[in-house]
Amino acid sequence: MEILIIGVIVVALMAYASTRIKKSAAAAFESETVETAEFIIQKPEGFLNIVDPSPPYMFEAYSKEFGEGSASKFKMGRAFLTTVNGEGGIQVPADLRVEVIDDVHYRIFEIERMETEVQFVEQFKIADKDGRHFEFRTTRISNAPQEFINKLEGMLDSFRLK
Repeated sequence: MEILIIGVIVVALMAYASTRIKKSAAAAFESETVETAEFIIQKPEGFLNIVDPSPPYMFEAYSKEFGEGSASKFKMGRAFLTTVNGEGGIQVPADLRVEVIDDVHYRIFEIERMETEVQFVEQFKIADKDGRHFEFRTTRISNAPQEFINKLEGMLDSFRLK
């Protein structure tokens, strides 16, 4: 009888712990504003941002969803923010959009690239402030659903330097 009581208690504790873990995991993928002393980014629902990204990243996030078919080993989307002192290394194409917010000039453009037979679309939002070059980049599988593309574009649009 004592074993049965102990078993019931252990099962109840396991069920409680499992529920708490599931709730915490679901909350991590909710929409949130990521704000530091240098930038603000609105992370959309379905993305997880890494709390302490490893250098050279100041911000790093990835989607819960994976691609399909030959892209099934890749996350559907990712986002990165890097910074360097001085000028950045990426070649900025002539075909770009310029946006000015609070006296900061942002250059926005898109490129396509192939990686192991999977087509990706990368969007960049680049700005220079106080002698530093900030490069916010989102990457997605090219055949991502429009709703997913809208989330990534919203995150790109939300990026602002303080």
